[in-house]
Amino acid sequence: MEVEILLKSLGRVGRWQMIYYFAINIFSSVPNAWHMLAIVWIGYEPAHHCRLPPANNSTTPTMQEWIPYDERTKEWSRCEMFINSSINNLTTGCRHGWQYKNVDLEGPTIVTKWDLVCENNFLAETSQTMFVIGIMTGAIFFTILGDKLGRRPTYLISQMGLAIVGCLTILVPNLYAFMFLRFLNGVFQQGSLLVGFVLMCEFFSADERTLVGLLGSNFWAFGCAVLPLMAYLLNNWMHLQLFISLFSFLNIPLYFVLPESVVWLYANDKMEKAKRILKRAARMNEVVLPEIDLHVKHRFFVTLIYYGLSWSTAELSGNRYLNAFLNGAVEVPAYTTSYFIVNKYGRKKPCIAFYVITGLAMFSLTFLTNTENQAIFILSTMINMLGKFGITGAFGIIFLYPAEIFPTNLRSQAIGMCSFLGRFGTLFASFASYVAKMYPTVLNLSFACLSIVSAVLVLLLPESQHRSLPETIEEIEAWKNGPTVKRGGALIIKDGVHV
Repeated sequence: MEVEILLKSLGRVGRWQMIYYFAINIFSSVPNAWHMLAIVWIGYEPAHHCRLPPANNSTTPTMQEWIPYDERTKEWSRCEMFINSSINNLTTGCRHGWQYKNVDLEGPTIVTKWDLVCENNFLAETSQTMFVIGIMTGAIFFTILGDKLGRRPTYLISQMGLAIVGCLTILVPNLYAFMFLRFLNGVFQQGSLLVGFVLMCEFFSADERTLVGLLGSNFWAFGCAVLPLMAYLLNNWMHLQLFISLFSFLNIPLYFVLPESVVWLYANDKMEKAKRILKRAARMNEVVLPEIDLHVKHRFFVTLIYYGLSWSTAELSGNRYLNAFLNGAVEVPAYTTSYFIVNKYGRKKPCIAFYVITGLAMFSLTFLTNTENQAIFILSTMINMLGKFGITGAFGIIFLYPAEIFPTNLRSQAIGMCSFLGRFGTLFASFASYVAKMYPTVLNLSFACLSIVSAVLVLLLPESQHRSLPETIEEIEAWKNGPTVKRGGALIIKDGVHV
């Protein structure tokens, strides 16, 4: 394949590739992680109780007089108040609204803004469900657009949409308008993430795909780890939402310098433009291109577990900011480890190993329920992070797979369809924090079972290590003719399949 040879001739990690590699990862992966996990902070439910009735001239209402106290949990009731405690202990709902604790310290959220508590406590998670439905829509729409219109314009349109819609979110007058904009936010987020990932991969040859695909995920992990610090410093859901949205405007300079994917241009018979881009890249990398004529020629489970663990961090025992930081920071060694492992052992075996690690960790947590014990608390937190380590490694590999096993003119759509199906898992994951509050053991056991089932399903996938990005369906079908082998530093496919 001519374009593959030309990409290899540019050098493994030349200046041209790395400039756009860092630009896409910094301006896309990082803010996309922020938008995906922001609900942990903007939808946080602080401790609360019914607001006491207003004082009159003769008496000042007290908690003991109006709010039931649970001796078992040592907490005031969150959703009930006495009708008249001087007569009997009959209770009713919060007739005067709610009083939220530590709002000055922890900052307001959409929960405190629209009173999403008690009978309405599911609405914060519902807003995230709308975001996920937007993701599913964007995964189909923008990836089709990326294959038809091109990677570059689709990516840039998505980034500007993400910035504009995100900024408008803080101006809405009610929850329903907020949910609608969260839906649009998810649409643009997925267009930016998926098409950006395809564009980034297509800047490199087959030998570097693992490097850019897995180590590049560390930018996402960095975004996850930094978000708790930003939430702590900004201390207001509107300030946080505005910051993560304005960040996408940093993509504006890319309108003038970001090139189109040479692989996409080649597949769509735009040879002159592809040649100009390759010549510019060769000059920047200080290499000489060879004289070659260009011519025409399980995701559901991994997303459910990954985002279920990510969005339920606020329900873990201990400091929620520290837990969220650890939850994001553990992704860095996970992605880095997966890069070195898949280079040696391929995609299938490491992916299965990561799933098994997650399954065993989640199963172990079902026996560690007494988190009031300090030793058990520390152990359960460590095992939870081990589970996140495992599912992150599997997530990185599964995210890389579609880019390697679908042809160029279907690659963006295929990644979008895989993402769409996977987001059904994310729909369930959006309620993980709610389930974690009510039935933590059930949640951990479910994640354990799904991890083991996923490990079995991975056995059905083909191995794509060391294979060039396929241009046609026929190239993929030819893979079954023989395995990839490596001899004397050169990659060869047995039975005549070209690399």
